[in-house]
Formats: sequence, C-alpha cells, structure tokens
Amino acid sequence: MTEFTYLFAEVTLDDVNAFLGKIKELVHRLGVELQVVDQEVVASEGHLISSAAKAQRAFQNQTASARSLGLETLLYLTGERQIADALRVGGVMTGARKVVLLAYGKVDWEPVVEALKLRVVPQPPSPDRDRLIELGFTEEQLKSVIGPLEDLLLERAALVDLTKG
Repeated sequence: MTEFTYLFAEVTLDDVNAFLGKIKELVHRLGVELQVVDQEVVASEGHLISSAAKAQRAFQNQTASARSLGLETLLYLTGERQIADALRVGGVMTGARKVVLLAYGKVDWEPVVEALKLRVVPQPPSPDRDRLIELGFTEEQLKSVIGPLEDLLLERAALVDLTKG
C-alpha cells in the first residue's frame, strides 16, 4: 500500500483553478499525489483512513472509477458514485475554506503549506446532526444509528463498492 498522510488546514481561495494549478505543480515537483477536499465531508480520522484504504484496494483490484487515488478517495469520502457529484459535494470553492490535503507518498508538508498559503489547523471534531443532514442524510437515518453518527458516513463509503460496475 502507498503511504498515506493528510493535513487539516484553512485557506482563502480567490481562484480555485490557480490553486489547483499550484497543487499540480507540487505533484510534479515533489513526486507525490496530492488531493484537496472540503473538510466538511471528513467525519473523522477513521473515515479518512478507511476511504483512502478502500481507494487503494480499488486500484489494486482494478475496480477504481477514478484515474487517481485522490479522486477515488474523494468518491469514498463523499459516498458518491460519480466523480462530478463527488467534486460538487467535497471539492473546494472560492472563499475562506477548511480543507484536508491528502498525500499519497512520502511528503514534506512545509513546502506544500508555504506554496499553497495554508494555515495548518487541528483535526476538527466529528460532524453533528445538522451537518449530516446537509450531506443528505434523513432524520430517519440519523435515528437508526446506534453508535456514533459518523458511522453513517462510513456506511455510505462502504456502499460505493457495492454500487460499482
């Protein structure tokens, strides 16, 4: 399995395309794959690690829907089946944003933070009921959970595999 690390950060984006262009430059310069996602779709560290592991397995089993580990991970994080939908739900937009930067491969975060003008922040708490409703869960689904609410996001990620192909 490819080494996977991540960084929680804040950034102010005036031009998303320019920001993504800087990420592309960093990928070439550092020799690692990077993916940025909206922090709001990450329920917990377990959700992040589970989604990355599922994406890596999908590539190993040749069942990946995306062309990159980062986008495949985004599919699992959001529980979406289509890349366009996953980008709509978990991609970055203009303005002040809380993001998670994912790295596949050994990465020195300092040049990444500097180049992208990120402000590193601590890992946030798990999402509350209101955020899960914003992510498309119903009150009925929320009431059905016996354990932590983030289990709904883990379950949604697991369903991605079942609906492929």
